[in-house]
Amino acid sequence: MNKKGQLIIISGPSGCGKGSVINKLLEEDKNIILSISMTTRDKRFNEIDGKDYLFVSRDVFMSKISKNEFIEYAKYCNHFYGTPKEFIQKNINLGKTVILEIEVNGALQIKKNFFGATFIFFMPPSLKVLEDRLINRNTETLEKITSRLKTAIEEIKISHNYDFVLTIDTVDNSCYNLLSIINSLNFKYENSKKIIYEVLKNA
Repeated sequence: MNKKGQLIIISGPSGCGKGSVINKLLEEDKNIILSISMTTRDKRFNEIDGKDYLFVSRDVFMSKISKNEFIEYAKYCNHFYGTPKEFIQKNINLGKTVILEIEVNGALQIKKNFFGATFIFFMPPSLKVLEDRLINRNTETLEKITSRLKTAIEEIKISHNYDFVLTIDTVDNSCYNLLSIINSLNFKYENSKKIIYEVLKNA
């Protein structure tokens, strides 16, 4: 019997370590894949259509909005970005676990539009640790870091909307804990209905 896959939504403050943990997770389990977003912006020279993004015209994107073909979408810097339902549903039906890393507003939009997703919030051990991580990246000014910390506080305040909260300490430990959460979902009653049916059908 083919196991149905699942959609995992991951959010968390900038700098908390989401990317590192997700990359480690993809190395550990080849049945886990990243969601690919669709966008109207131009493809950059080092990007691959269908791998980094699905690049489409604005007319195509607007048509998909009118047909309700996104589980979420947003406009940023005059370009549209969205998560196509078709990609998600196709891979779930193939038994894949699809990871979608998205900011909290997009996650809450998905919660309204897509039944059955699991929401995991990545939490830094402390705001001081988060500040140190942002500083050590050496990519932003202190003013920008202060702004990101303020945003992080607001994001953490609404983490109660998520199913799980995972504190990110080391990459290896956090990946292990994330994989444990994902594996545990296979034993939820909703995901075990077919197994129960097979056991009882000849009783």
